[in-house]
Formats: sequence, structure tokens, C-alpha cells
Amino acid sequence: MQGGHDLGGKQGLGPIDPEPETEEPVFHSEWERRVFGLTLATGMLGKWNIDQSRFAREQQHPIDYLKNSYYENWYEGICKLLLENELISKEELNNYLKRLEEAKKRDHRKIGRELEIFAFDDEVGPGLPLWLPNGGIMIDELEQ
Repeated sequence: MQGGHDLGGKQGLGPIDPEPETEEPVFHSEWERRVFGLTLATGMLGKWNIDQSRFAREQQHPIDYLKNSYYENWYEGICKLLLENELISKEELNNYLKRLEEAKKRDHRKIGRELEIFAFDDEVGPGLPLWLPNGGIMIDELEQ
């Protein structure tokens, strides 16, 4: 094996310093959980097997493979398989990615934080907005 994915024991790539397994979360972000779920769900379609799924991830250019995080590589692999098996078109994928970029500009969580309208606190309850003074003013104005 000589691919970018097969680096076990290679010299010159620096030390591996992973998070201790007991401290590392399975998913660092919600999008990682979704990529994992999408991979499992589409795998159940029976269009490819686990070896083909891994091979799709490993076919990336070695620089891209090394640059990406674990689940970014899973994302690249599932996109490749969905396109190759004609379950989505390149145009559909590109349109979806454009919509995601546009949605980031209007993300209420980001806007609410930046304008100090509301905040979230996982101890209070995930997804439960805590209204800040600016949010109270906004609510009062909307109610009038």
C-alpha cells in the first residue's frame, strides 16, 4: 500500500499525538454525526459494500486525504459514491453546497449571538434560547 491513507510507520511525518481515547468524543460537531448517519443510511441501499465505501474515501488525492479530518474524508467518500451510482447529480450536489453557504450567512444562532439577542447554555437546555436584553427589546417591538 502506498496511498496517502496508508501512513502507518512512515518516517518524516512527525509524531502522532491523538486525544486520549477516554477524552475524545465520537463526534466533535453535529455535522460529523450527520455524515456518519448518511453513510450508514445510504449503505443500506445495497449499491456498494463496506470495502467500496472505504476505497471511495481512499481514492482522494493524498494531500486532500491528509488535510481532511476523519469525517471530512467520510463525506468525500459518500459524495463520490452517490455521484458514481447516480443517486445524485453533480448539479444537485453543487446546488446543495451553494444553499449551505447561503444558509451560513443567515444562521440565526450566529446572528443571535453577534447581535446579542439570545444565548444558549447546554446546562439550561440545548436548543433553549436565553433571551438577552437586546432580544427582550426585539420581542417587545414585535408584540406592539
